[in-house]
Amino acid sequence: MLYGLDIDAGGTWFGTTRDGLVAMLTNVNEASVLRTATGDTPRSRGELVRDWLLKSQANADVQAYLDAVHACADAYSGFNLLVGVTTDGNATLGYVSNRPDPINDTMLEVGHAVYGLSNSTLSTPWPKVAKGEQLLCVALDTCKDEASLIEALFGMLRYVPTGADPSWTAGPVRSASEMQNTIRVEPFLFPSSVDRTRRLSEEDSAAYAARNEPCPMGWYGTRTSTVLLITRETPPRAIYVERDVYQLGLGHEPPTLIERHDERHERRYEWVLA
Repeated sequence: MLYGLDIDAGGTWFGTTRDGLVAMLTNVNEASVLRTATGDTPRSRGELVRDWLLKSQANADVQAYLDAVHACADAYSGFNLLVGVTTDGNATLGYVSNRPDPINDTMLEVGHAVYGLSNSTLSTPWPKVAKGEQLLCVALDTCKDEASLIEALFGMLRYVPTGADPSWTAGPVRSASEMQNTIRVEPFLFPSSVDRTRRLSEEDSAAYAARNEPCPMGWYGTRTSTVLLITRETPPRAIYVERDVYQLGLGHEPPTLIERHDERHERRYEWVLA
């Protein structure tokens, strides 16, 4: 398996396997949920991705897994989950979410279809999702080789609208709602838990204000970007590239943007699907 690791909970948000399984998860943009509807502590959403990747291709049934996740969706904070498998150049992909309520799982058309997903549901047309779909279509239509496609996709993931864009108020992001417009989120300070592992709810922030205490603050923004390509050739190949977008500062020092491609800030893996 190849995936980023949540060192606190042991799960992941995006990953793939040597034999062509893939999964990705986004959190729904909402205040942190400390208790589920049943009063329990939410389970780690990252386990939904990890558990799919632990399957072998022989028993990777997308529909059955979506049904199982749908049945226990209330045990988690808000999420969007995509899982899929590539076999003999053909892909099967499915989607499920638990916001606003557990949404019936959906098998997605693959082939010439283009999908965009951020921190709301698959059917929510956030401006940055619409822009991402547009840029993706342009890249697929114009790029003639893998190298140029990879660079175009990283360019898409660095998109920040300008003041000329009617959907954008020029300037850095200062609130969660403004993140709907920009693909690359410039780092900004946000009320956070003391250990800086989660966003504070409005109620928690207000409690600090009521006590006249300073609210803990943590940096929020785009940390890395990842591109995964799976070819249609026989046998198919996978190309996985991850790049740092911002270099973290020390303490409350702001992260700094990595302006251009730097191999010191890139991890690249390529393999033939087993």
